[in-house]
Amino acid sequence: MANSDLQNKTFECPLEIRNHIKKMINKYGEKTKGYKRANGLLDKKSITYEHLKRIKNFFDTYSGNEKDSEYNIIGGDKMKQWVNKTLDSKRNSLHHVKKVKQETGMDNQFKKTHTKDNNNKNITKIRTPKLHKGSVNHQIYTGKVRYESVDDEITTIKYLIEYLNKDYGTE
Repeated sequence: MANSDLQNKTFECPLEIRNHIKKMINKYGEKTKGYKRANGLLDKKSITYEHLKRIKNFFDTYSGNEKDSEYNIIGGDKMKQWVNKTLDSKRNSLHHVKKVKQETGMDNQFKKTHTKDNNNKNITKIRTPKLHKGSVNHQIYTGKVRYESVDDEITTIKYLIEYLNKDYGTE
């Protein structure tokens, strides 16, 4: 889940993880695949959001053994857990803030703002109401209108007409 609000943010890599990476560099040496990345993590105390995503992608797609030097030199399981925890917590906190804003009446919290091009608007286009999916309670709570399907409305109207015709004998 990419989040534009986190772009260009930096996160401080904990000392414990940096020390662990140092141990792994000393253990495996410079000729190990992933050495440059590991050394780069040590040079900078903070990691950008984009770099965290790349590290997460490495761990998520790594098909080798978790005991391989390539996996362990950039922090292994400790680094993987920290990256996942950091990204999840930051993404969840932003999601909850947006959700609260939306539930209190502010529109368009999960979409970028935009402007409408009214000069090229098709005024003859027929529009039908969109069905709001989800629980009725949530729709009432958020003030969203719940539309029934047009077919159900037509069926109900036909039934009422037939019912009235039978009662008043106008068949």
